[in-house]
Amino acid sequence: MQQELANNRAISDLYLISALVSYGLRPLRVDRTNPRRQKFIFDNDKEISVYVFSDDVLMPKSMVVEEIETYFLSDRLYFPGNYTKTLREIRANIHGYREDLNYDN
Repeated sequence: MQQELANNRAISDLYLISALVSYGLRPLRVDRTNPRRQKFIFDNDKEISVYVFSDDVLMPKSMVVEEIETYFLSDRLYFPGNYTKTLREIRANIHGYREDLNYDN
C-alpha cells in the first residue's frame, strides 16, 4: 500500500481530473472513503503528451501527472476539445448519475 502511494498521485480537483482524462490518462481507481471528497488515483510514473503554453506559444510536452499539475495550477495547461464533455461525465459519475465513466469520444 505504501509503495502504491509513492508511485501514484491522489487528486480531488475535478477540473484537473477532467484535464488528465481528456488527455487520455485513466485513473487507476477512485477512493470513495470520503463521499464529500472523492480522490482519483493516477499513476505518477506514466508520461503522457499534453499541450502547454510556454512564452505564449502552444507546445507539446511529455510529462507525468505531477508536472502536468504544475502547469494546470499556473494556468499554462491547454485544455483539449473533449475537456467539457469529459468534465460532465466525471461530474455525473461523482454525483452518482452513472455507474461507469465513459471516456470514449
